[in-house]
Amino acid sequence: DITLACALGRATTRAYVIVPIELLVGQSSVKSDFLRKGLGNIDRKPVLDQDARAPAPRFIVNRMRKYADLYGRHEIFGEGFVYASRWRRWVYEGGARWSNRGVQLWGWWISLSTGLPIAGIDVVRNELTEGYLKPCTECNTMTPHNMYGACLTCLAEPLDEAKVFEVAQQAVELGTARSMRRGQSLIKVAALVGNFQFPRSNDPVHGISEVPVLFLATTIVEFRMRNDATVATKSEVVHWLRDGLVTSDLDGSIESLAGRAIGSLCGQKLIVKIEAGKYRLTDSQ
Repeated sequence: DITLACALGRATTRAYVIVPIELLVGQSSVKSDFLRKGLGNIDRKPVLDQDARAPAPRFIVNRMRKYADLYGRHEIFGEGFVYASRWRRWVYEGGARWSNRGVQLWGWWISLSTGLPIAGIDVVRNELTEGYLKPCTECNTMTPHNMYGACLTCLAEPLDEAKVFEVAQQAVELGTARSMRRGQSLIKVAALVGNFQFPRSNDPVHGISEVPVLFLATTIVEFRMRNDATVATKSEVVHWLRDGLVTSDLDGSIESLAGRAIGSLCGQKLIVKIEAGKYRLTDSQ
């Protein structure tokens, strides 16, 4: 930064800073604050278009198009999901973090229902949020590898094409009644909260292997209290959970889950007990 400041201080009209394209590819490696901010203001489209025509593209979005064999793309609440068949995983196009809770629950559902990982696109690291792209001789293409050098594609099972398009169709019909299957509560809660922005920051992108029942319960309660009633009784919480969850996903009674959800929200200081069996949002006006 000091060297750049001295050099730019000599310019009287205009200065050009020439940098290698690698700095645009992975901005997290740029130590200079000045350069990192400047790179963030560059119009990346012409560079991305040029990189897309290269025999070995360097940007993650172009590497996906070349090596992943993408299909089954669909959108939920304005964010795109696609199946990378040669990588045997789902990819969330919205970034390294979920943009909202509804998108997160949908991403979790497709990961759970298909038994496959889901990764986001981290443009700062120029990688997926899970794994590092390297050549795999078994897969005969560039695939995600873990930190120990193992190919994550080799460790996963391929997904039937019909299943991919079934998922895409479910996205179109989000919230409609379907035969009860594992994780259906995720879809119901996603349809309930939609793209509502909860006050705390969104979670990093990752998949799941079990239905996060307590997380779903706290999501329902917080959403209802922020939209319907800032004060609620435990009986109202029980009613909300009974209406928003599918019994087959639960590992206990609704009443027990309601108590756990209230305890969790109190522990996070999102709600506070104001009298016996009655609770209020802590940030309500």
